[in-house]
Amino acid sequence: MPPLRERCTASVPGRAPDIAATLRLLERGRLLENLLTGPAVVGEWINLEHYFSTVDNERFGSGSKVYHNVAGRFGVMTGSCSDLRTGLPVQTVWRDGEPYHQPMRLIVLIEAPVEMAMRAVQAVVKVKSLVRGQWVRAIVLDPEQNYTPFVLEHGQLQPRAPLAPPGKPISNEAHP
Repeated sequence: MPPLRERCTASVPGRAPDIAATLRLLERGRLLENLLTGPAVVGEWINLEHYFSTVDNERFGSGSKVYHNVAGRFGVMTGSCSDLRTGLPVQTVWRDGEPYHQPMRLIVLIEAPVEMAMRAVQAVVKVKSLVRGQWVRAIVLDPEQNYTPFVLEHGQLQPRAPLAPPGKPISNEAHP
C-alpha cells in the first residue's frame, strides 16, 4: 500500500492542515514516542491558540490590534489601562465576519500497529493527558489491519469505516 501522504489527497477548504507522520517503526516504539512528543504537543499549543482566539476573541483572544499597546516586549494591552491580552488579534483569525479556519480540535494521525500506537500514547505523559482530556483526537491507521482507522476515545480504540476502499486513494473531487 502507498504511504499515507499519497493515499490521503483530499483538500478540505477552511481547515488548518492535520499533522500526519508516515512511520516505519522500531520494534520498541521509541521513535513513535519522540515523534508524538514534538508535533502533537506543539501542534496543540498552536491549534488551541487559534481555536480559542476564534471562538471567543474578546475573552481568549486579544481583541482588535488597532488599540494595542506593547507592554514590556512580551504582551499587549488594550489602551493604557487594561490587563495583558492573551491569544491572537481578531484580524489574525477573522476576515469579513468569517473565520479563516474552522475552529476544531487537532487531529493527530498515527500510522502504526494499534498496540504500538497505544503504548506510545500511554508512555508520553503530555500526549496522554491531551488525548484523555479530549484536547486532541488521535486516529490510528494500522498497516497490519489494512489501514483501518481507529479513533482513540475515552482510553479505548473505536474502529471506524475505512476512508476509502482498499487500494483506491481518496480523491478531492468533492472539494475542487
